[in-house]
Amino acid sequence: LCARIDASSPEQANADLLEDLAGGADAAWLIADRNTRLAGAGGGTAGQPDGLRNGIDFGAKSAWQRVLAQVQSELVHLHLQAGAMSAAVLTELLACLKERGVLEQSAIHLDFDPLASLAVDGILPCSIEAARAQVWPFIEQTKSLPRLRLFCADGLPAHAAGASEATELAVVLASLTETLRAADATGQDLAAVVASTDLRVGVGREV
Repeated sequence: LCARIDASSPEQANADLLEDLAGGADAAWLIADRNTRLAGAGGGTAGQPDGLRNGIDFGAKSAWQRVLAQVQSELVHLHLQAGAMSAAVLTELLACLKERGVLEQSAIHLDFDPLASLAVDGILPCSIEAARAQVWPFIEQTKSLPRLRLFCADGLPAHAAGASEATELAVVLASLTETLRAADATGQDLAAVVASTDLRVGVGREV
């Protein structure tokens, strides 16, 4: 049961997270605000296709310490949505968990999919290649952190736009293929990339 957390302030995000965990959630989908996702280059928020008008300000000082205050983070799957700035947000999270002494026990899903980020925000603060270049170095860390997953082939933007099930699956497979092609072209360990990739599709309440 994954709770979406998109309050703007780290303190409110923490309050929402603690409430959802008390209610039975065992995972958190932490949404970075648009300014964080686009490194301040995104302008306003009008017309966002998925309604992402809020989001956590991960540019704030000690943001992760404040978001995770009183949270037993090693017991919660942490999913991040930080767009092209995922590497910077992940770096801060890893440092926070290491300081807590729970890094090796924590389940972290970076959910990095620059194509999905482009679909959601309409722009990226850098090229797709540059965004990927910031994430590739973390592949080596997945070997010592088996609960760290970096990539996601995300069908939710297509689902939110009204795509059929077949089209959504096609988007997921195309995204996965593009990630593997980019990894191969830059000499990455393909087995490690596959092991560090989640597939995400939208489902209805009756599934």
